[in-house]
Amino acid sequence: MSAIADRGWIDAPSPLQALGELAAELKLEGLWVKREDHLAALGGGNKVRKLDTLLASEPWASAPRWASMGAIGSGSLAALAQAAERLDRRLDAWMFWEPIDAHVLENLAAVASGPTTVRFCASRVVLALRRPALVLGGTIDGAAVVPPGASAPAGVLGVVRAGRELARQLQGEETPDRLYVPLGTGGTAVGLTLGLALGGCPIPVHAVAVVERPFTTSWQMTALRRRVARLLGQPDLQGAPLIIRRGFIGQGYGYPTAAGQAAMERLATHGITLEAVYSAKAMAALLADAHELEGQRVVFWLTPHRGALPIADDWRSHLPPDLAARLSNAESHAPAARTLGGVLR
Repeated sequence: MSAIADRGWIDAPSPLQALGELAAELKLEGLWVKREDHLAALGGGNKVRKLDTLLASEPWASAPRWASMGAIGSGSLAALAQAAERLDRRLDAWMFWEPIDAHVLENLAAVASGPTTVRFCASRVVLALRRPALVLGGTIDGAAVVPPGASAPAGVLGVVRAGRELARQLQGEETPDRLYVPLGTGGTAVGLTLGLALGGCPIPVHAVAVVERPFTTSWQMTALRRRVARLLGQPDLQGAPLIIRRGFIGQGYGYPTAAGQAAMERLATHGITLEAVYSAKAMAALLADAHELEGQRVVFWLTPHRGALPIADDWRSHLPPDLAARLSNAESHAPAARTLGGVLR
């Protein structure tokens, strides 16, 4: 692991915080939150882990421009835009629509505020069909493609390190019974299974799907695990158990759920901020499982960024006209979004 190239953006472990009161409410023996939001670089959040190693690897390390796709509220694109600023690069951000809320608007504003060219397609399926390199990798219009969620094997290596970090933090403790994490592109979940296994703490990872089934199959996760294991020089490494959990996505990717909203409100009373698209749905799964978790020890992997992102006053002027028009129309029908929209104008 020490031979893995990185940008040096992970300068200290993220805290492992015990939530004693919530554990008591749920009748758990213990509940801990891995606070990835406390990572210092790029606004924090688990995307920093992937970009730390991915952007130190070729072809991205030497490429003057990157291209990547994601929803308009993509945390990965927001972190990548900050990385481009930091490393004096350019980013072509290929974006598709998702329902707006305060978190989505903030990430969109951060992307548009960076050294970024924003491109928009209303549908991610149409975007992938028109520009398959954004999914398959390689280059597009001369820019090195960063796969969705930065979940290339070189990026997943950063999460493998995070899994080992968690294993070290748990040394001397009874091994937890399970870990909950959102499942999008799969890089975080897969990386954790490998890192935990390497750290001698193979906690079963319950990966809560927040993306539709065709994008979160067991076959895809196994293929990614094998590629990362080969990159580690340990092709036979199986990793900790990975259990894909379904039934918490609601209407689809990007759409909030009532259970997720309830999870956000409940965790806020314990000082933990969730967002609707990823972390709230993963926590909703944990809360739904409380009846079968009685007396067990549980870890929750908190993925969002922390604190305000860098946003330019004129960020809206950097949006393509079709996205700006759709955003304006959506804000006019969403009171909560209008409130933040006024702040971010």
